[in-house]
Amino acid sequence: MDIRRHLVFQVSKFIALLLKGIRRLAILSPWDVIVPGKTSGRLAEAACLDDLPGPFDKATVVLMEKVEGDKE
Repeated sequence: MDIRRHLVFQVSKFIALLLKGIRRLAILSPWDVIVPGKTSGRLAEAACLDDLPGPFDKATVVLMEKVEGDKE
């Protein structure tokens, strides 16, 4: 509660909202690159981690709409 109430957290949420609008107006990709580089493996898409079938038997690259928390 203390973190979400803090001004820095509120400003970061506002900036995220602005960036989403700017990307849409500039016709840019909505994806955020978390770790740049090259990879290989199976591609999967999910709305959240709970929607993924698992465990995976091969390396899997997952495209997600929303990620929350500090999950690996």
